Amino acid sequence: ITMGLFGVVGGRWFLCNTMVVMSVLAIRTSPVNDYMPWSPEIGRGLRTREVELLTMMGFAIAVKSRKMASDLELYSTIFKFFHLVNIVMCGLLDVSILLAYLVLLSFITVAAPEMADTSNSNVQELRPYELLEWQEEDKAAGEAGEVRFALIELMTLWSPPSQFFAPEFASLSMRFGTKRLRFGKVDVEKHRKVAQRFGVDINAMSAQVPTVVLLKNGVEMDRLPTVGKDKIVERVKLSESVVEKTFDLPKLLGELNASNKAKEEAKKSK
Repeated sequence: ITMGLFGVVGGRWFLCNTMVVMSVLAIRTSPVNDYMPWSPEIGRGLRTREVELLTMMGFAIAVKSRKMASDLELYSTIFKFFHLVNIVMCGLLDVSILLAYLVLLSFITVAAPEMADTSNSNVQELRPYELLEWQEEDKAAGEAGEVRFALIELMTLWSPPSQFFAPEFASLSMRFGTKRLRFGKVDVEKHRKVAQRFGVDINAMSAQVPTVVLLKNGVEMDRLPTVGKDKIVERVKLSESVVEKTFDLPKLLGELNASNKAKEEAKKSK
């Protein structure tokens, strides 16, 4: 299943917004509607005006979806349109329901922020065998005298820190990513053997999700957060600046450029 589908649909942001968007429709078409203050006047089921609103929104989404760059952008647009429809419908029904919906919408905006769209980045989503291929390729390159680095993010789709860090990792990949400094990510909830291989605890209370591992010629050099000998995980909030500073990415890039220059000069001398 691709990140474009399961990665978004399986996330807390998607599930919370789906439940809130469907709540008004569920109330209006279920027996719960009979206990609402507007029931004696309106009754159960959607009125013509409400059906027209939903039809208009469906048409607008169909037109706008043709220009969507990603699945995440499409889902985000759908939710925005239907939140707007629900706000209008609640306003037509009762002011108290409108206020309740706005409070609920504000709550999920904070509790389940929109997932970051990282489609425009140099981060490659890796399966376990692809990560092993990267490591084998870089190891072989090292044996041939070529320096290669890789930054691997071990993340999960349900983890808010993973979602918050995603756009920052994508930004790092755009600034520092090259053929010899690659950026990848592995969903360790889906691929638990990778989590075991790197010793990453993925339970709900773990401070190791996400973990960023720096590989040099296929071998781990460093990671964030670190784990002490007593198995206590260092408390660190991953961010673009923290990762850049800890791994000294400008220095790594300089090392790669110097290596390239040395190779070119060696070729010229031959």
